Amino acid sequence: MSEETKAMLDFEYEDQFSYLSEKGELMLKETSLFEERKIAEITDKEDLNEKLVHYEQTFDQLKEKVNAFIEQEEQNLEAFDNLIAELKGSAAIGDFEALHRRLQDQKKALINDESPADEAGTEETKEPEDSAGEEREKSEEEQSGIDYYRNLVKKAESLSKQ
Repeated sequence: MSEETKAMLDFEYEDQFSYLSEKGELMLKETSLFEERKIAEITDKEDLNEKLVHYEQTFDQLKEKVNAFIEQEEQNLEAFDNLIAELKGSAAIGDFEALHRRLQDQKKALINDESPADEAGTEETKEPEDSAGEEREKSEEEQSGIDYYRNLVKKAESLSKQ
């Protein structure tokens, strides 16, 4: 770093997730996902503000991606692992721990839903014998994991409204 840059960095910055080092490096603080690391070099306050906005927006995009993924009906363990790996390598500023917890909780739920004991319980939710009921039954039997339970909750909610 040049003497000129050192002179320009006569300010400090730190928040819950990042800080500005004495060398003018924007650093992410250590989390359970990754060790402390540099994500940018800062030249002045304006540069810092621009990069903070950029990295916070990048985190918001990651958060939206995680939320959309969790709401998907089709999920698999490989997709969870890929998304967690993306979090670990992302240059963004935000609460990675919270996103990671949400993914881990959802992953545990998926693993529990896929257990063989759950498949035995699918026979108990028979609908009346009409053509629409038969189609719903077939689709329930073809569904696996979390989709089955989501649909079961929707049916219970609609029945409770009647």
